[in-house]
Amino acid sequence: MLQLKMVRIHRERIAKTAEGVYFICADFETREGKQYDLDFWVMEKDGNLAITDTTIHQEAGQPRYLWVESE
Repeated sequence: MLQLKMVRIHRERIAKTAEGVYFICADFETREGKQYDLDFWVMEKDGNLAITDTTIHQEAGQPRYLWVESE
């Protein structure tokens, strides 16, 4: 279990992927300063938002997977 503090949200990476489904990317860090880039999938239901999936995109600046943007 990690205790993380949010550093910033990548506003350029907030995207609506389907009706009521969103993707959000944000940077976090530990008390010791180790950085994590986390990706969240969020679903809207009854006026509320809930995180449905979370992945670690980068750990200490090293990508764990890559994204390819498509239209």
